[in-house]
Order: sequence, then C-alpha cells, then structure tokens
Amino acid sequence: MRFKLDPTIRFDGKELEQIYKLKKPSRIFMCSTHEIFGNWIPDEWRLKIFQAAEDNPQHTFLFLSKIPLRYVLYRISHNCWVGMTMAGKESFEYNFHPAVPNKKFISFEPLNDIPYIWKIDESIKHIIIGAQTQPYKAPKEEWIELILDTADRYNIPVFMKDNLKTIWRHKLIQELPE
Repeated sequence: MRFKLDPTIRFDGKELEQIYKLKKPSRIFMCSTHEIFGNWIPDEWRLKIFQAAEDNPQHTFLFLSKIPLRYVLYRISHNCWVGMTMAGKESFEYNFHPAVPNKKFISFEPLNDIPYIWKIDESIKHIIIGAQTQPYKAPKEEWIELILDTADRYNIPVFMKDNLKTIWRHKLIQELPE
C-alpha cells in the first residue's frame, strides 16, 4: 500500500471540514492520490470539494488531473490552481480547455517518455518534474534539460522532485510559484 494509505475510494467529510478550521492561509493539494475526474468519482464529491475551495478563499488549492479538459465542466474558484499530469505518449491528446481561467501547472511525473513541451506556454505558471517511483525508472537527462530550457524561455518556476538526485548532476531546482 503506497504511503500507507487505504486505497479504498471514499469521501471523508471530516477531512474536508478541517479546511474550514485552518487559520493560517495554506496550500492544500486536493485528491492527491486519486483522479478527481475519474468516472468512478461521484459528481457529488467533486461539487463538495470545489465548494470547500470556494468557501475558503484565503487558501490556495491545488488539483492535478490526467483529464484536464474536464476542469471546464465545473465552477472552480480563483484560488485554485489546476494541474495536468503529462506522463508520456498517452498524455499528448490532453490539454487544458482554453476557457479555464485558473492558474495552470504541469506535472511531468513520471517523466518516462519524450516530454510534450509544446503544452508549455505563457499560460503555465509552474512545472513539476519527477521520476517514476515504483519501480524506479530514471528519465533521460536530455528530457529534463528540454523542459528546463522551455520553462526558462517562459520564466516558469520549476520544482524538481528529490527522486531525480540520482541522475541529475546539478543542484535540483525546487522553486515554488507565488
């Protein structure tokens, strides 16, 4: 069991209630171990999650999906960052819908194929790069360099996951967006 979490898909209202109790503005990664737009997730759950984000504008909420076109189907408040997972060739057909106004980020994790850097433009505000973890498979260094060069061209902050230390000969870049 990864991260010692119960893999059963369930909605935990108590966890969602904790957001309302946070006093200090925080970054909250929602649904970090599940695909929020998967067909197996009831729409009622998504609506409650997006409502909690809207009710708590002092926090920044991060969402990550392999199906980013579905963000446009929901009213997602301005304090939400919407992310897209680019995990390889199967990801090339997915992209953000142009009507999504939120701040966008791309996660190249696991970076296990030639990166689709044409998805990177001035609308992207953060990039995450990581290796495949189970089983560990290091990405090619030139793929990382290609992403970094493109991010630099658009002045996009990059966060390289610690699991790249074994192959990256430089100091890891671990920038967070503002």
